[in-house]
Formats: sequence, structure tokens, C-alpha cells
Amino acid sequence: MKKIIKKSSACVAVFALLVSLFSVSFSATTYYYSHNYEFYKNDSSGLTITQYQDTVDNLQIPSELIDIKVNEIGPSAFADRTDLLSVSMPDSIETISAFAFANCQNVENIKFSSNLSLSFTGAFQECSSLKSADMSMTKITALSNQTFYKCTSLRNVVLPSTCTTIKKYALANCTQLENVFIPSSVTAIEANAFKNSSAFTITGYFGSYAEEYANANNIPFKGISTYDIGDVNMDGKVDILDATLVQKYVANIVDLSAEQKYLADYNNDGDITVVDATEIQKFIVHLN
Repeated sequence: MKKIIKKSSACVAVFALLVSLFSVSFSATTYYYSHNYEFYKNDSSGLTITQYQDTVDNLQIPSELIDIKVNEIGPSAFADRTDLLSVSMPDSIETISAFAFANCQNVENIKFSSNLSLSFTGAFQECSSLKSADMSMTKITALSNQTFYKCTSLRNVVLPSTCTTIKKYALANCTQLENVFIPSSVTAIEANAFKNSSAFTITGYFGSYAEEYANANNIPFKGISTYDIGDVNMDGKVDILDATLVQKYVANIVDLSAEQKYLADYNNDGDITVVDATEIQKFIVHLN
């Protein structure tokens, strides 16, 4: 049962002039209110937001309340908010709890905190208007279960280099999904991670687990190389040997790997011809 800390009306009036804040105790947890936010002090010397008590189109979560860092968004804190169109998180946010933004059906854009490291089950589940999720600047180590489950407008997802795992149903039922960038740090993709999602392309580095997963599951793969374009023999430099190798390939003397073909298409027209060999030669003598 809520136990409200009571004060005399005169004291409350004076206090309200000083600070727009009051607290309510639930058992051992004290909940505070400021700027329409409900929150409590967590074990990480910060604040956990549990609710926002006003309507807003473009939500800009504060980095501090009552002069304390806001570092966590609590379970279901903003769930079912149909008023929200966009969400911007400060870089103080480190954790997003389960279902924090679930079923926010009108949210189209989300700016993630660069210090976000933990995101729990269904954090953005059924955000059916969300079109893109660029998490490249975050520090998450896993895309948790059902993170973007049934985000039916989601087209592009970019994961950070800290991510190692894509968990169950993380991107399932994303019926308009087009492209997912999976970094080489990812070494595990759990069952049904992409179940019932549209025919999408995985973008990732050649030789990575992402390429292996794409090939094993008949998913189109768009490769990225760590070598410079034109370094067809992948020896760390672009020189006449690379131009010669392209010419040999065009003449059907040698074959090239998928990564080498990517590096050989110097003019990026989707075809490997003597033009690419010529462009590499021009690069060597600084003519392009």
C-alpha cells in the first residue's frame, strides 16, 4: 500500500516554491516526482525512471533529475504510449529494462544513448511505426530477446562492434525488414532471431560469423572488406600485381573469392572488367 509522506499545507506550499519534487514510499523503495517523471534511486548511484505523467510528442529524456544522473529506464516505463512520435535518450542512460517502450505504436525515430550497454526483453517490442534502429554508437553486448519483435515498419538495423549475440525473436515478425548490419564481433545468433521477417539482406565483413550465418540460412549477404578497394590479392597494398590479377580473372585464367571480387570491382559498377584493371593502374600512378 502506498504510504504518502504528508506535510502541512503551508509547508508544502513553501517547499513547492523551492523544489518541484515530492516522494512516495513503497515498502523499501522511495519514489520521487519531478518534471512529470516518477523515479527512484537505484543501486548504481543513479536514477531509474518508472513513468512519465504527461503527454508529449517528442520525448527528450533528461540526463539528470534532482541533481542525480538518470542512468536507467525501468520496466514498461513508457509502454503503450501512443502519444510518442520520437524518443531521444541522453548519453547517461546505461540500461533499458524489459518492455520499457513496448507497444509505442507511433514512435518513428529513436536516438540511443552512446553508453547504453544493457537492453532487456522486449524493450521496443511492437513499436510498429519505427523505421530504423541505428545502435552503432551504443555499447550493447547482446540484442536481447524480442527487442524489436513485431516492429512491422522496421527496415534498417545497425548493431555496434560490442555486440556478440542476437537472441531469440530479437528481430522476428519484422515484415518490412530490408537490411541488418551485423559486426564481426557477433559470434552467436539464436534460434528464431529473424522468424517471419521479410526477405532481408545481412551486411557484414567477409569471413565473419555473419557471412557464415547468412549462407547457412539462405539470406543474401553484402560483404564488407577490411582491405582497401583495389587490393585484390589482399597483401595490404594496391599495386601492379592487383591490376594483373584482375586481368587474369577477366581472361578466365584465375578465379577470385567473393571478397576478392568485391575488391576487384574498383569502379563499383557491379561488374569486373579490364576497366577496373585500368582504374587500378591509374591509381598506382596517381592519375585518379
